[in-house]
Amino acid sequence: MISWLAADAIGAGMVVAYRISAAGWLVFFTTAGIGLLATIPVTMVLFHRGGLVPYRGMRNRWREVTVGVFAITAYVSPRGVFMMFILGVPIMLCYGLGLGLLWLYTVGGRRTPSEEPGESAD
Repeated sequence: MISWLAADAIGAGMVVAYRISAAGWLVFFTTAGIGLLATIPVTMVLFHRGGLVPYRGMRNRWREVTVGVFAITAYVSPRGVFMMFILGVPIMLCYGLGLGLLWLYTVGGRRTPSEEPGESAD
């Protein structure tokens, strides 16, 4: 992502100059942020597959999740409403992506994980 942004800026004729320490933090936080956001849809699929929270429960409670996410980001972010939206909107977009993946995985909610008892661990 950083390479694409830099190539786009250079292609537009801009001079890209920054200190290594600033660029290092930019790369680190971008990588960590995308990695953390990617865990949301993966966790949703694993929760559904493991039988902890079914797809229908996640789909029916998206409004409560939205209010909870924005309430937590408002409390955690010290910079006000704008920072709340900068943190909350990507989280909810990833939640929507997770719901879309689960919709595809469950064929529109018609397929659920098997209820057959598995093999004992001991």
